[in-house]
Amino acid sequence: MSSSDREACVSPESEIVDLYQIRDEFYRDPHAVIKSLQESGPVHRVRLPNDLDAWLVVGADVIRELLSEPTFVSGPRFLGVAQEDTGGSSTLGMLTCDEPRHGQLRSLVASTFKPREVARLEPGIEAIANDLLDRLREGEEVDLVEAFAYRLTLEVIIEILGVSSVDRAAFRRWTNETVVDGDDSAAIRAARRHLEDVLARTLREGDGSTLVERIANAGGTADAPPISFDELVSMTYLLLIAGHESATNLIANTLVTVLNSEELVDQIRAGSLPFEELVEESLRFDPPLMISTSRITTCPVSAGGRTIPGGGERVFLAWAAAERDPSVVPDSDTFDPHRRRTRTLAFGGGGHYCLGANLARLEATVALRTLFRRFPSMELVKPPQRWRSTVTRGIESLFVRL
Repeated sequence: MSSSDREACVSPESEIVDLYQIRDEFYRDPHAVIKSLQESGPVHRVRLPNDLDAWLVVGADVIRELLSEPTFVSGPRFLGVAQEDTGGSSTLGMLTCDEPRHGQLRSLVASTFKPREVARLEPGIEAIANDLLDRLREGEEVDLVEAFAYRLTLEVIIEILGVSSVDRAAFRRWTNETVVDGDDSAAIRAARRHLEDVLARTLREGDGSTLVERIANAGGTADAPPISFDELVSMTYLLLIAGHESATNLIANTLVTVLNSEELVDQIRAGSLPFEELVEESLRFDPPLMISTSRITTCPVSAGGRTIPGGGERVFLAWAAAERDPSVVPDSDTFDPHRRRTRTLAFGGGGHYCLGANLARLEATVALRTLFRRFPSMELVKPPQRWRSTVTRGIESLFVRL
């Protein structure tokens, strides 16, 4: 990071750190930017690329403390945010609602993503991976993000949900426009309209066996009303995006690290590096989600020697900072898949811990194992195309020669 960029990052407490101005540096090396911020304090007032002001927590200890902060909420209604522009009362469903409804909705799908249930998916995931790789040829130059990683992960979550008629190409485009480019209301509306049609047809014509049908048909209780159609659309939208975006990035990020290291490639070819260990270290070293979704203050909160005001301030936790904490992980800036494991925050923490963490781990493990078994001599042919976002950590393309 240049000295001028460092000065832009490290500001006095009274100033706002403009993340838009340093976005290119953040894309290239977010860990260097975070370390620069850490040098001047664990909590910073920031301006986001969408021109919203918020608080960014980069101190690892403070992040862990705030995970259990009871006064934070997630629901946009507390901010008076109108959701009509995106075509639904709660576009991201579980991600932006609070208790008790958050727990009620989460319980409808939680069992599907438990370790034992996810493990049963391994043969199917491997079959999809092999089918995609059957279309490729040794010696061919190919973009593994486009031709393999995203197609694999999107197909897996589509099969899990039972929404086979989803337009894959369109949904990928909508994901890019919302996750990568920001909260694009037009893309969100288009995705919701498409999912409304898909779900209405599935519920009308299905035999009741798919996950979305079982969710829709689950009865309510005196304390928990049954899921509404709008909530079902929001949940499906969230699971489709979260169910393939993080896993795609995990696969691609791991490949970038491995293919830039002769030592790691040699260990894989020699069979001395278990893919499970490789995936776990990749989650720590370059997590697919760099920053949390927003927490919202309902009253003043003391954090890292500063007071974050109440009344609807947005607070973001930098997961990547916790993953590179040298007090927890020795030699934390070194990629070492053989190191002793510590509790990761790569998939968040607290009540909003990512439901799909087990699935993403398995998808990445199967994807990498299958890819290196089929094409052990693959190599990079050009540097990865630009990193895609300040929140997620993923690349647009990864060209290799198989």
